[in-house]
Formats: sequence, structure tokens, C-alpha cells
Amino acid sequence: MLFRYLICSGGESLTCGSLLREAYLQGCDLSGSDLRDIDLRDAIMTRVDLSRADLEEADLVGATLTNANLRRADLNHAVLRDTKLSGADLSDAGGIDVDMSNADLANADLTDTVFRDSNFDEVNLSFADLTGSRFDNTDMVDAKLRFSDFTNANLEGSNLRSEEHTSELQSLVNLVCRLLLEKKKQTNTKTNKKTNHLISSQ
Repeated sequence: MLFRYLICSGGESLTCGSLLREAYLQGCDLSGSDLRDIDLRDAIMTRVDLSRADLEEADLVGATLTNANLRRADLNHAVLRDTKLSGADLSDAGGIDVDMSNADLANADLTDTVFRDSNFDEVNLSFADLTGSRFDNTDMVDAKLRFSDFTNANLEGSNLRSEEHTSELQSLVNLVCRLLLEKKKQTNTKTNKKTNHLISSQ
């Protein structure tokens, strides 16, 4: 069944597989809902609560999820291409094979998120908090990373190639290199002190 322009003021019950293109779901409480394979293309979902929701294989292309709560949401195989997620809370969310290309995640909270084999090409992560996040084998080509926080993030195997934002990426790489070099220097200093102590005591 296809619902268009569905108005929801909160507490609306939706089921997996529903077709809700262009639906108006602003402020709805859909926390913990089973929304697998749901079609929410171009839906207006500002400030919607999708915390702990199962969005596996959901189609959210072009949807507006500004300031939405997706904390601990299951996004396995979900398509969020061109989705507006600025200011959204995606902490502890994640998934495998997620298409987030060209999405707007400016000022979003992605702390402790885990994404694997996903597509974040041309995503806007400006001012986003990615503390403790993990992006395994994820494409982030030409992603906007200005002032984003990658503290303790793991980007193993990910592609961060970007011509436009080389300086941001380079500064991130330089920071990691500086920390590693500092750690190596501290280790070497301790080793040298021990060696000198042994020599002087002989």
C-alpha cells in the first residue's frame, strides 16, 4: 500500500515493507519500530525518533531527517543517498553496505558508529562528531570533513581520497603521524635511560 503526504503527530504505527514516499512524519515516535524494506523516499521526517529502529534495506533517498534521533538504529543495506541528516543523532548506529553518498551530516553526532563496506562518497561531515567511530573498507571520496572530529576513530581500509579537501585530510594524517612519532620518541628515551643506567652501573 502506498501512502502519500501521510501526516503524523507522533505515535503512528508503521510496518516493514510500507510505501511512504513523500510522507510527512515530522516529530513521530518510531523508536524500536520494524521498518525493514520501507520506502520513505523524499519523506519529511524532521525530529523523528528512530532510535533502535530496524531500517535494514530501507529506502530513504532524498528524505529530510534533520535533527532526527537514529541512535542505535540498524542501517544494514539501507539507502540514504542525498538524505538531509544535519544535526541528527546517529550515535551507536551503523550497518554493512550502507549507501550514504552525498548525504548531509553536518553537525551530526556519529560517536561510536560502526559502518563496513559502505559508501560515504561526497558526504558532508562538516562539524560532525565521529569520536570512536569505525569505518571499515568504506569509500569517503570527496567527503567534506571540515572541522569534523575523528578522535579515536578507526578508518582501516577506507578510501579518503579528496582533491578539494587535501589540507583537512593531510592535517588528520599529520596528527596521527605526530602522535606515533611522539610515542616512539618516548619509548626510545625510556630505552636509552635504561641502557645508560646499566652501563654506568657496570
